[in-house]
Amino acid sequence: MTEQGVYLYAICRREDGAGLAGSPGVGGSEVRLLDAGELGAVVSSVPLTEFGEEGLRHNLEDLQWVEAVARAHNAVVAECFRRGPVAPVSLATVYFDDAAVVDRVSSWRAQVLEALARVDGCSELGVKVYQPQNQQAGVPASVPAASSAAGAGAAYLQKLKADSQRRESRSQALAAAVEQVHHRLSGGAVASRRHPVQDPRLSGHAGQMVLNGAYLVDAGATEQFRSHVAAIAADHPDLELELTGPWPPYSFVTLEAT
Repeated sequence: MTEQGVYLYAICRREDGAGLAGSPGVGGSEVRLLDAGELGAVVSSVPLTEFGEEGLRHNLEDLQWVEAVARAHNAVVAECFRRGPVAPVSLATVYFDDAAVVDRVSSWRAQVLEALARVDGCSELGVKVYQPQNQQAGVPASVPAASSAAGAGAAYLQKLKADSQRRESRSQALAAAVEQVHHRLSGGAVASRRHPVQDPRLSGHAGQMVLNGAYLVDAGATEQFRSHVAAIAADHPDLELELTGPWPPYSFVTLEAT
């Protein structure tokens, strides 16, 4: 028989986790809820050949495997989120047995209770801001006509300086616009975070990402926040704003295994 480990998805209030048992988890496993006092640990049993230290070292290099696990992981967290506030745990967090999970959750007790209270009734909305490709390239300056080689050289250096100044000015204007957008978005949220911007190869967008923001929004204010995003987009026609969510509050309560 293959040795089994315990995959931890998230932590919730015990009463909110009632009814989760039997939901599909990673690799076709069935979700269980472990009793950790007033908290519940959402787990499933997984083979250590696949999810143990050696197995993970190999599987985490397989993008298809990671995507499948991530989809299943997120589906379980989303199901928890539909029932109440949830503290997601980072992907592929695995323990040797149920007792180890309960011990870990107990050590997190104060942190988790505070986090669940903080995000109760809220969801996460993401806003990605892009600078379109047609806004990225400046219009090249023409070289003034010159009657001598010396004059042409001076004109060329002058052009380089002017181009540099224009690029610096555009860069400063863009940074100021992004700060303003983030500030206004944060004003419509309970809390906010800025994540690193993504490479176009990862974002799938042709433009340059200039803001990757996450915003914790009261569930009753979701539509108001959407309207807020639309108003900000209208005020910045030179930028593209992409709104995603609502999601579980990954950016605000995710716990890291130690």
